[in-house]
Amino acid sequence: NPPQFKLNPPAIPQSTRPTNSPSLIPVWESKTPSSGPSLIREPHLSNGDDSEKELISTYAGGSGLSGNMFALKASNCIAITKIDVNTVIRDPIIEVWIRSGNYRGHEFERASWTLHYAGLANGLGPSKITRELFEPIYLDDSSELSLYVTVQGETGMRYTVGQQEGRVFSKNEDLAILEGIGVRYPFGQSFSPRVWNGAISYVPTSCLESPTHASPEEGRLCPKSKKWNINKQKCVPRCRRRYGLTYSRSLDQCVKASG
Repeated sequence: NPPQFKLNPPAIPQSTRPTNSPSLIPVWESKTPSSGPSLIREPHLSNGDDSEKELISTYAGGSGLSGNMFALKASNCIAITKIDVNTVIRDPIIEVWIRSGNYRGHEFERASWTLHYAGLANGLGPSKITRELFEPIYLDDSSELSLYVTVQGETGMRYTVGQQEGRVFSKNEDLAILEGIGVRYPFGQSFSPRVWNGAISYVPTSCLESPTHASPEEGRLCPKSKKWNINKQKCVPRCRRRYGLTYSRSLDQCVKASG
């Protein structure tokens, strides 16, 4: 049986975004930008499936706290299969929270996020989460997904001081990793801009397979076969015209498109 992990009870989230007060910054949370290059990076093929790609942000470090919130923007339909991190403690428990759309305005709203993964990251420095416990995250083309990747505890994650929150830091033809914020666990004080250190492994998918949609306003998740309809305020079938389908309001299902 896979190991079970008990989540720490959450602290009461703060209602306003804190300032970068030096007196509140842990001794190793540096505000000095990295002297290394912040170039657009090309994808790397993993050592596993030839169809799997890997997009790296950076492992430059230079600062750190509990974790990061940041956004991904997909240009094609993909399934995220694994996330690597950069830790300062050995074999920490990592939590991966997800939210459809951008995280801004929801930094302290635990209820707006879905806990996707909680398990060990094997190693110290560049570390790998347990792939067998990580369910794929499906992204549609032209979609945005926010991630909150954190250790359970006050410190443990390395990251890098960035240039501008929301700026594209690393991208390829399928995916872009944006600069985000450093966050004190859980859903606490934030520091901006910060660049998440790690890598996203993914495989291309048929757009019929993805994604798990959600309401950008409320973070509500829908089944993979459905998407959130703002007007109806519910999940409705995903019907793609490129596959000759359209949505029938009266039947509430996909039907063949006419013409």
